[in-house]
This record gives sequence, C-alpha cells and structure tokens, in this order.
Amino acid sequence: TKSTLTFQWEYDIATIREKTMVSDNLVQVLEANIGRLSSQSRACLQLCSCLGFRFEQSVLESIVPAILPDVTVECATLLKGLVQDGLIESLDAVQARYKFSHDQIHRSALDSIHSTALNSVGYSRREEIHFRIGKVLWEKHMKPNTPIDTRPKKEWSDIPDRLLFLCMDQVNTGRSFMLANGESFLFIEMSKLNLAAAKRAASLGAFVPATEYCQIGLDVLQATTTTKDGEEGEWTNNYNLMLELHVLLAKASLYSGQLERSGIARNSVLMHGRSIDDTIRAYQVLIDQLGIENKCEEMINVSCEVLAKLSMPKLPMNPNRFQVGRSKNRVLKRLSRMRNDQILSLPVMKDKRKEHVIRILNNICCIPAIQLGKFNLMAVALCQLVETTLDCGIAGFSALGFAMIALQFVSSDVEFAYRLTVLADGMVKMETTSKASIARVTLFTAYVRHWREPYSQLMDRVFEGYNVGMRSGDSYTFVCIIGYTGLYFYSGLPLLPLRQDLQKFCALADKYGQKYVLLQLVPSYQCILNLMGESENILDLSLGEAKRYREQENWNGKIGIETEQSYLMQIAFYCDEIDLAASQYKSLNGVELGVFRGVFFHQVRIFFFALIAMAKYKQKKHKHWKKEAMRHVDTIQGWVVQDKSINLVHKLMILKAELLTLDNKTDTNTIC
Repeated sequence: TKSTLTFQWEYDIATIREKTMVSDNLVQVLEANIGRLSSQSRACLQLCSCLGFRFEQSVLESIVPAILPDVTVECATLLKGLVQDGLIESLDAVQARYKFSHDQIHRSALDSIHSTALNSVGYSRREEIHFRIGKVLWEKHMKPNTPIDTRPKKEWSDIPDRLLFLCMDQVNTGRSFMLANGESFLFIEMSKLNLAAAKRAASLGAFVPATEYCQIGLDVLQATTTTKDGEEGEWTNNYNLMLELHVLLAKASLYSGQLERSGIARNSVLMHGRSIDDTIRAYQVLIDQLGIENKCEEMINVSCEVLAKLSMPKLPMNPNRFQVGRSKNRVLKRLSRMRNDQILSLPVMKDKRKEHVIRILNNICCIPAIQLGKFNLMAVALCQLVETTLDCGIAGFSALGFAMIALQFVSSDVEFAYRLTVLADGMVKMETTSKASIARVTLFTAYVRHWREPYSQLMDRVFEGYNVGMRSGDSYTFVCIIGYTGLYFYSGLPLLPLRQDLQKFCALADKYGQKYVLLQLVPSYQCILNLMGESENILDLSLGEAKRYREQENWNGKIGIETEQSYLMQIAFYCDEIDLAASQYKSLNGVELGVFRGVFFHQVRIFFFALIAMAKYKQKKHKHWKKEAMRHVDTIQGWVVQDKSINLVHKLMILKAELLTLDNKTDTNTIC
C-alpha cells in the first residue's frame, strides 16, 4: 500500500509471498509454452515484454505495424491466445489492459529476444527494440510541429502521463543503440523530451524519476559535444537546455534527499549562469538546502546577498522596536484601507524578480529568523513582502507571507490577524499560488485560527497541507508535522495513532536530512512513549528514542529543549511531582516567544503555569505563588472574554474551580 504519510510504498513481504507464490514446475511449464508458440504469437509476446510487466492493447496496436510488419493477425486475437496459454492475464476488459502471469515469464520473454522471432525481422539487440518502440510512440503521439523550445506549455499537458513516461522509458532504455548508430539528429530532441518528462514527474511528486530523466538528458547532450570541449562546450552549444536540466536536477535531487547530487548541479548553474535571472533558481535551491541543514545564519546571509543582486533595499539585520512598529503600522494602515475583495482582485505579479523576492523573504522568516529568535527581522521582512504584493501584484508565495504576518498581529489584534488568514486562504485558491507554499500556509493559518476553530478540525487541515507539500516538493513541508503533533496532542484524541504517526514522521525526517524538524519532534515522540508506558521512567524525556536521535544528530542541547521542558512540566504536574513541575515552570516563564505568544501551545503553557503556581501556594502558602496564579488566570480570562478563544473556555473553568480551593475556603462538592 502507498503510505499517506510518506507517499512511499510499504510492503508486507509475507502477504506478497503468499499471494504470488507460483511453483517452479508451473513456471517451467509456462516458459516451455513460449517455445511452442507460433512465430507471430511469440513475437507479440516479446514485444509486450518490452512494454513492461503491465501493458495496454492500444499501445501495442500502435507500434506493431512499424515494429513487426510481418505480423498479419490482429493484436486482440494474439492476446486472447496468450491469455488462454496462461502467459498473460487480463486486468481490464473494457480498457484492454494486461499483465504477465508471473515476473519469470516476463523475464523469459525479454531474454528470448536475442535468439528468436524479433531477431528474425532484423532486430539483433533488445536496446534497438526499445529505441524503435520509443521512436514510434514519439512520432505518433508527441512529435511537435514546432521546435520543443517554442512549444506552448499547454500542449505538453495534453500528453497523458502514461504515454510520455512510456515513450521516454523506451527511448532511454535503448539510447545506447541510438548513440552507437549515430542518429545524432535525435540527441537534442531526446534531451528536451527527457526534460519534459522530468518536469511532469516532478509535478506529480516523483522526484527520484525526475532526477533520472534530467541526468539522462544531460548524458545525451554530452554525446553531442567533443571531449576537448567538455562541459564548457555543452553550456556554450545548448545553454538554455543545460540551464533547465541542471536547475531541475538540483531541485529534484534536493527534494528526494540527494543533497550532494543537488549541490553539484546547483554549482554548475552558479558557475555558468549568464545573469541573476538565470542563476536565481539555483540560489533558491541553495537557500532551501541551507534551511534543511539547519544552517540558519548562512541561510540569512545568502538570502540577503541574493536580495541585493535583485536590487532590493538592504534588510536591517537587527531592527529596533521603532523600525518594527513603523513597518507594522504602515502595513496595518494600507490593509485597513482595502476590502478583502480588493486585495484578492489584485493583478498577478508580472515581475519575475519580484516573485523571487517574495519567496526569499518568506524563506528568511520560515525557519532561520524563528530559530535564531530574530523576530524583529522577521517582522520587517514580512512587512516588506506584503507591501511588495500590494505594489506589484499577487505572487506564488504571497499567500504564505500573509499567513506568516498574521502571527505578528495575533497577540495584539486577533480579529485583524484572522482577517489576514482569510486573505491567505483566498490566495491559496488562485491558480498562480505555488503548491510548494500551501503546506506552510495551512500551518501558519492554523496557528491563528485556533482562536476560533477546534484543534481537531485544524489538525486535519494541517495534515492535508502536509500531504500537498509532500507531493509538490516543498522542502519546508516537514515543519507541518510539528504543528500537527501539538494540535493532535492537545485535542484529547487517543495517543496510539499519534505514536504511530510520530514513529514514521521521525524516520522520514531522518531520511530526508530534516535535522531541525527531527530534533523538535523527538521530545513529543518520547513524551507519548512515556505516557503509553514504553519507557522505564515516565519523568525522563531524554532516554529511549530521544537519546538515540540526539546522539545520531550530534545534538547541541538547544533545538527542542523548550518543547521537552514544556512536556516534562505537564507530565510532572499530572504525576504530582510539583517541585519538578515548578523547576520547569521557572525555566520557561519569561522565555521570549516572539510571534508565538498567541499560538495554542503558549496558551497551554500559561494554563499549566497557573495550575503549578496554585499547587505551590497550597504547599508553601507563599503569597507570590498566589499572585503568579492570579496573573496567569487573568491572562487566560482575557483571551476568553475579550479575544473569544473557543479552546480555552474549559481551561478557564478548571482554573476558576481551582482558585476556589485556595485557602480551603470552598469544598469540592460546592465547586462541582
């Protein structure tokens, strides 16, 4: 089955063996049947084997006249006979799709090409057969009337995925024949078609095949260049094609976890690119990779260098509160003068450089500014992003900017922040919005919408955003897992599904080199393991899986530490270990949360602060603990009464009841 978490196939080997077990004797009998087939049936079977384990009658019929001109019997009749002989099976009678009865039969049919029927009509090598099949499909279904460079993009979308991939897989499998026989007029076309296949594969989230298509396209181009010229000659002779292949190879390799391969392709673009317009996408790949590798300072520095190359005003690295306030007030005034429909009807951004500016500003704010605590830089960058959108039109990443800037206002003006999330959602529905931004839009809007919507509902939205991000190759998609985990944990749902999710999420983050996300998830994962009795000490979140992953990643003792302290504080309170809970309270109280002051996990933290302060007052009768408790209760009451938070009402009721028990003035029955 295909996992909805990882979009990768998961295998139950025992079940597969049970359902596909075929005795060796039966396979030998079926293989012997191949030798007894008529020459036309055998040739048909061999041609089917070239199309793959599964194939379609319509495709077979389109290539037989060109590949097997001596075959006079209709394909449908030949296929019916092969079914009766037990060599193939019908998958779909309506669409006439078939598969081989066993993979050994498929292999035997392929291996027999060298010595039997197909060889008799002049094809001495399997590579030649594959190449001829691909060429026939290409000429019949895809050969353009105009050069591929100038072919409108829409025409490519008219070619079904199965035909495009089948054609390119056949041509690529037989490319050694093409190269050996000097059909050089096809080299450039083949590279362009591989680029088209790579783009289609990437659009479907199949990044590993996309990298292979790009690499084959580059290998074929290399065959058109003399050894003396080398890569320089390839860039000189086919600059645009080399540029597109290298950029897509860098992106697809990054999104499939092949960081070294991505770096080689990216650096080639940076070395040979003729202008910032040509190299900007390679810089974007570099910025994304720095984010994945958690190199936050370097990521910000490179981003600022690229913004300068794009002629943008220099961002202040450490803006003061006056600069932040001025930027936010300017944005607030401009947005207040416009209705939502006016903003959403802004034109599409035409300036390509400004589009890249929008994306880079988002990248600065998404991980590095947050992790480094540069919340003032984040505020100024987001204000610049919103103003650029208002001035130049809506870009592919404008929705993400509006979602993130909502966090800047939620702690002071929930209604205005909520309005910004509505605008972000409206932009997401536009065709121009990049799918690679949707995951983070759903996450950051959830960080605001929890004031008005239940956690469980937001959790589903964030998870769906994660799915979209995985399909689109958004390298920041994994941050959605952090939000999803928190929303699930505090929604009150059973922990077992979350435990299973986190086990897979951590393994996936590890596989893709998502160090920052992995180290943020580890405390949550270990907390759930402890609560479910899968740890020796419920109060120790540093053992087990947490210890294993942290040692593996050479943990610096910082990433995820606040998350660990927060969960430990809650578990300690539940276990009536009030002193331990209070020690975590002291560590967390006063921590600068920046834009996250209005997010749900901060609200939960304040709730436990109040409970712990009341518990300490009951122990020691020190007035400052009662004062602390009252302060935290007042904060939550303000969120409920003034800001109308729907997820804090029951927490406020619990705190009010607990307050009544202080100084033993009210008994439990009265409270109930």
